[in-house]
Parts: sequence; structure tokens; C-alpha cells
Amino acid sequence: MENKALRPLKRLRDYDKTLPVLELYTAVQSEGSRFGRPTIVIRTTGCTHRCYFGEGGWCDSWYTSIHPEKGIFKFQDIIDIYNENPQVKEMMLTGGSPTMHPALVNELTHFANERDIVITIETEGSAFVETDYPIGLISLSPKFNNSLPVVGTVTPAGRVVDEKFIKIHNRRRLNTTAIKQMMEFHTDYHYKPVWDGTEYNLEEIIFKAEMLWLDFVGIFYYNSSIDMSHHDDSYFDRINWHTQERLDYIQSMCAGEIELIPQTIYRNDTHKLSSNTCEWKIYD
Repeated sequence: MENKALRPLKRLRDYDKTLPVLELYTAVQSEGSRFGRPTIVIRTTGCTHRCYFGEGGWCDSWYTSIHPEKGIFKFQDIIDIYNENPQVKEMMLTGGSPTMHPALVNELTHFANERDIVITIETEGSAFVETDYPIGLISLSPKFNNSLPVVGTVTPAGRVVDEKFIKIHNRRRLNTTAIKQMMEFHTDYHYKPVWDGTEYNLEEIIFKAEMLWLDFVGIFYYNSSIDMSHHDDSYFDRINWHTQERLDYIQSMCAGEIELIPQTIYRNDTHKLSSNTCEWKIYD
């Protein structure tokens, strides 16, 4: 349903103007509730965060975040790629931080509404973006303490991290207000934190999830950036215990039934991650 806000939301006026879009390509969605569907990826440039995961390295799209490159695509290019692939009815809007570009996001909702396309937007939750047509799926990946840059570390382009760099990363990190607004306004969401395998980080993830679940129900998606081949079965058993505990908790908070949907994903096409990867979906 179209938003009837008194003041019109910003939209794009010139479809031939270069946008903060660095990549535009076809793909198959590989995770979450839209798993397996052909999609078109639109990657924006510019980010509120400067993620560093220790041994896991810098943000995998650092060229859009830590050292953001200039965009090269126009809105007409987006129209053209959908015209060339009319069978694709999905859109993956990622970054960087797409929410830094509200006029572009809003314009995409108009385009998607006209063509019956489902938009998934990947966001760390640093800002709320209102649109004329609600986004189909918010793929929410808040950044926890395991994402903090370390003073003295060298970035991919050779910059040495200082305190100012870290302050930029923390400025909008874990913006619970914006996260709740995104979940409340848009159609659906899943929660996709990056877990480093530590108990401390797991407790952070669970704590934030419980804060949100006090008022909302939806999907919880565990993802991992670690090499699980180093862990034995007892480690997986402990993770599965946490998973079942959270399922029991959610079940007690709502009237709907819960389905646990196993997922299988791959990191660098080598390590199969399935024992600690799942969705939590509450059906009303």
C-alpha cells in the first residue's frame, strides 16, 4: 500500500545521472528466506561503518565502505538490465550502506511496484529509510563488538587505523531505534548477524535479538564467518543447544507456530556451514 505522507518523499529526477552504484549484475540469492531465487544485485557505495573482523579480515566489500569508490551506473542501467532479464522478479540492494541513499531506495520501490519485483535490502540498521512502497525484505545484519577496527591496523588501501577511524565506525552502530523502525515499517525481515564463534559474541547476538523480539516477531538467521572445520561435534552440540533455547523462548512469546528451517551455505567454496545455520520463522 502506498504511503500517504503529507510531505512527498525524495525521488530521482534524472535517470541518466550517475548514481552511487558501483556494481549491477545478475545472481542467485544464496541465503535467507529468498534462497535460490534469481535476482539482480545493485551494490551502492558509501557506508557508515568500517568493519574489521580480526583474522576474518576487513569488510568483504571494503571498496564501498572503508575506501568507497565512485559510482558508475545510472538508473537507466537498472531499467535496462531488468528489460534484458524480464523473468527476474527479485532485487538485492546491498552495499556499502544503501540506506545512505534514500532517494535512490525510494525510486527503486516505485520501479519494483510497477514490475512486481520483491526488494531485499541488506542493512546494518544504522538508519531508517521510509519509502512510498514498503520494501519486501529487510536483511538485518547489526555489527557487534567483533567488527571494531584496531588502532594501528592497516586498511586494504594502506591507511593506518586511528581513534577517529574507530569513532566513525561506532557512530551509528547498533542503532536500535532505526532497526525497530525498519522492521515496523517494511513488509518482512530476517536477522543475519556475523558470528565469530565465541561465547561472548553469541551472547551479544542473543541479547540484541531478545531486545527486538520483545515487540516483534520474524526471522532469525545465524551466519558465520569462521572456519568451522576447526571445531568438533561437542562445539556444534553447544551451538544447537543455544538454538533450541532461543526457539523455546520465542515460542513462549507468541501464539504462532515456529518452524526451524535448516540452511546450507559455503564460505570461499570450501567449508560447508550447516550445523549452526538456520532460520527462525514465526507464523501467525
